[in-house]
Order: sequence, then structure tokens, then C-alpha cells
Amino acid sequence: MLESVEGDEEILAALTHIKSQGYTVALDDFVLTDATRPLLDLADIVKLDVLEQPPIRVQVEHYLARGITLLAEKVEIKKKFDQARDMGFTLFQGYFYAHPETHQSTAFKRGRNRSAQLRLLSELQKPEANYSELERLLVQGPQLAVQVLRTVNCASHNLRHEIVSMRQAVVLLGLNRLRNLVTVLVLDNDDPCNMLLLPQALTRATMCSQLAARDCKKNKEPAFMVGLLSMADVLLGQKLEYCVTDSPSLPVSSKHCSLMKARLARLFI
Repeated sequence: MLESVEGDEEILAALTHIKSQGYTVALDDFVLTDATRPLLDLADIVKLDVLEQPPIRVQVEHYLARGITLLAEKVEIKKKFDQARDMGFTLFQGYFYAHPETHQSTAFKRGRNRSAQLRLLSELQKPEANYSELERLLVQGPQLAVQVLRTVNCASHNLRHEIVSMRQAVVLLGLNRLRNLVTVLVLDNDDPCNMLLLPQALTRATMCSQLAARDCKKNKEPAFMVGLLSMADVLLGQKLEYCVTDSPSLPVSSKHCSLMKARLARLFI
């Protein structure tokens, strides 16, 4: 709950409802007033600014007596951490722990060859994908190829020799693992927003594939791409028309359904 929220009847009823469902209630930048005091009866965590509005011990003891967990915000030096801990805080947030950093090794965009990426996704959905074609499409995106090689050479594979050939990497990963890996790498595009949307896109694609396997046995292969491409404009950052027209290897039915999202609902839902 933000600091601007007061404990009126409507708010208290809503908090009571969500707590009954097992949710934890936290009060952000809480300031104790007559209007906010009722919120304490439902709060599990109270977050207090120890830098700009340091709490006094009497307030802290009042919260602790209610069984509330205290979170110290803006803990920037060890002295502030020690003070907050001694007062009874058990959760801490601030630069004392770490400052945000940009890691150059992952700070690149993989979106310079969208056409090849979409053709690669399409090829991976085929029941018997052409490994030579997969290799050719992978090397058209150097950053993507590097990520695939990094994955296959990670310690979990216990390889005696480093894999440096894209063909070796494709064969070693296998079609299913390669499909999952490439789909995530292409669609997340190093974008936090895309990582939030990706599960929705994959769920939609899988739903289409499973429904097509049940109801459209003669034409089920394009179904995964139909579902995936229905969100491609958001994930890839370009109009849907460009996504599909740049990918001549996509089945005509996939292009048609992807350009008409309303029809997707009628066909599969």
C-alpha cells in the first residue's frame, strides 16, 4: 500500500479480503496518523525511510508490539544498518548492499535480423527440422549464436572439449532444448518488459498447438507459430505485418491468422 492511502472503510474491506486469500500486506513509506492508524490492524510489513524520515524508537516499539515486521528503506551506510537492526528492523533495502550495475556482456540487442530470427522460430516448429537450415539461420545472428554456444558449453554439460561448431551445438542440445532456448532468447530481447510478456506469449502458443492437435489434425503444425506471432508485434517491436511478410518460410495459414487476431480467437478459443 502506498503512503497516500488512508484507512477508510472501503480500503479496510479490500485489505481484509486479500488477506483472507493468503496475501501479505505491506505499507510503503508509512507515516502514522489518525487516518492511517487503522491500516496497522491488517499490516504484515511496514516500510520506513531511515534516511530522510528516521523513525523514533517509540514508533518502532509500537509497530513491533503489534507483531509487524519492519523494513528499513534507504540503508546506504553500515551505521544506518546497525541502527535499524538494533531498533528491531529485520528487512533492509538500500545502497549499503549494492548499487545497480550494467553488465556489458549482456547489454546488447538481438534484434538486427528479425527476418532470420522469425524464420528460425518457424523452422524449429517443424516436426522434422532441417539441421543444416537451423545452422544457417543461427549464424545469421552472431549474438544469438554466441548465446547458444555459451549455453552448450556451460559446466552442467560436463564436456571434455569445448564446442565451437554451431552444428555440434545444435546436435548436442537437441531439437526440443534448442527450440525452448532460441524462443526465449529471441523474444526476451534483453528487455525486462518482454520477460513479463514472454510467458503469456508461450502459453498462448502452446494452447493453440494443443487445441490444434485435438481439433485440427490435418493442419496442426502452424498452430504454435500462430499463437506466438499473435504477440510478435509487441515482443519484437514492429508491426505484425512486417513480422510475417519478412518471414517467407512461415506457412501461409500462420501469416493469415497472425494478421487477423480476431480470427485467432474464433479458430482456437
